[in-house]
Amino acid sequence: RKNDFVQVQVQNDEIISPNPTNNSNVSQDFAENATKKIGETKQSSKFRKNAKSRRKPVHKKGKSKGNPSLGTTTDWILVDFIPPLSTLDDLLVDVERIMQTELGVGILDLDVADSMLKKNLNDASDEDGDDEIVPQPQVPSLWEPDESLPRHLVIEAHIKLSTLGRPTGWYLRFPNRSCVQALINHINDAERSIKDGEKEVEMLRKKQNAELKRKPRPKENEDEDEDAEEVDNIPDFSEKNLNTKPLRCAWKELRVSAFFPNKCPSDSPFLNKLKLGIDENVVRVENCHKNTTPYEVELFFSQCDLLDERSSDFDAVEQCVFAKKAKREKYYNKNTKRDIAFTPSATNSFLVRFQSAAAARAAVREKQCTEFMGRNVLLAQYSRQILR
Repeated sequence: RKNDFVQVQVQNDEIISPNPTNNSNVSQDFAENATKKIGETKQSSKFRKNAKSRRKPVHKKGKSKGNPSLGTTTDWILVDFIPPLSTLDDLLVDVERIMQTELGVGILDLDVADSMLKKNLNDASDEDGDDEIVPQPQVPSLWEPDESLPRHLVIEAHIKLSTLGRPTGWYLRFPNRSCVQALINHINDAERSIKDGEKEVEMLRKKQNAELKRKPRPKENEDEDEDAEEVDNIPDFSEKNLNTKPLRCAWKELRVSAFFPNKCPSDSPFLNKLKLGIDENVVRVENCHKNTTPYEVELFFSQCDLLDERSSDFDAVEQCVFAKKAKREKYYNKNTKRDIAFTPSATNSFLVRFQSAAAARAAVREKQCTEFMGRNVLLAQYSRQILR
């Protein structure tokens, strides 16, 4: 097909076909151009290979080799997505179950393990590559709790409040970071086992459906045999037989993560001073009129046993949410790097403190959904905290 070849040259966006009489010259020029292009491509491929070899390796972010550590470095955890009206006691029931399970298996003492790791690294650096000395295996020690600690091992519990003063989670502190790592490992194992169990049930159902499709179907005129085997329905996956189960508060599964108080921003709910005066004797009063004042709320609860301000550092009635114009605003969140829409509250909310938790429960029973300044108020009692 050499005689049928016609070269086309492109100059200044114009297509020019050569004369048919100079076919030999055209083929010679085309061969020279082709050899030049092949040489250029070979040189470019060699340059790329050399560039890849000269490229510096990318170091992943991680902990420095000088200060190795095992597991987490904090003794706090953050528990999110709690039920709206749950208490701390509802949460500590499941925390106690997990910690007692981990103590039965054995909680590794991370402080002792870190010291052993650092010692082995120092010994390896001093030996300078001597192969004659074989390091002896060392068994890490297990952490044992003191008798003074409670069974749930929580020594401090701070409530997490939203912008409307409602509880959304808990900050829990344990005796050391070994307990935190054991709790996180238990929850991760539970999630992994649940996913594996659900996948296994799904695979069994697919296998059963495939077997049913392979069986020949009876004809319309023929009746089915009475002695035919009935198909067993594969039940859903259940968590009853699992050794590790996720953390729950009442009926809801919670999200758990390690929390670092030193790294939290200035606007973090952990630093909210409003939570310091919250206990079982505090009631949150919502849906109040925008012109409501703390004095009017105090008159509304005048028949109840309010807190004596002379013997306490806190006020009997404190406003926690201020009503604003019902206009949708937007602000930039530095953590998520997104614009978040925020609708201010059109009503006021107050914290009312009583002498005891029994007086707070009595006030909730008497004043729930009663009319106050033209609006039906909503009351909710807070849970206790473990503060230090």
